[in-house]
Amino acid sequence: MKTVLDLGPGEEGIVKDFSEDSLACRLLTFGLLPETKIQVVSKSPLGNAICLKLGEYLIALRKSEASKIIIQEVNGQIQP
Repeated sequence: MKTVLDLGPGEEGIVKDFSEDSLACRLLTFGLLPETKIQVVSKSPLGNAICLKLGEYLIALRKSEASKIIIQEVNGQIQP
């Protein structure tokens, strides 16, 4: 099971599911829906936050939140 934290800057993934329902409600309001393509823009120097690009929008998430977003990788990497 891969999560957003497994991606590095510039890498992309497709959101498959969320491992925590309470977080899913909040992320859905940001437009982070299943089957949404995301790209990691950057990670904070201490690794506590991650910046994601969703279409034309950028959102920042805590590491704990990003670890609960299950993804399918793209960019020629493993795709189940």
